[in-house]
Amino acid sequence: MATFFQQFITSLSVGGLYALLAVGYALIYSVFDFTNFAFGAVMMVSAFAGYFATEFGAGTLPAMLAAIAAGVDALGRAAVGCGGAHRLPAHA
Repeated sequence: MATFFQQFITSLSVGGLYALLAVGYALIYSVFDFTNFAFGAVMMVSAFAGYFATEFGAGTLPAMLAAIAAGVDALGRAAVGCGGAHRLPAHA
């Protein structure tokens, strides 16, 4: 029975991650009006940053902060690289 609950929590976590990625794709498409295919690479950079931070002995919170910082940096570089940073809609 313990294995069932462990698998249930794991599946909720993975499903939540997939939902977060889908919301990110939808948000980028609705704001920039194009599909950013670099979004998957941004998530991969963030995941590797968190993984290596934990492998080198950082705690859970520093690893999460490293993953967030790497993801924000990669997303910013991807937005500037594809020309999305200057194409924000002008609101009057």
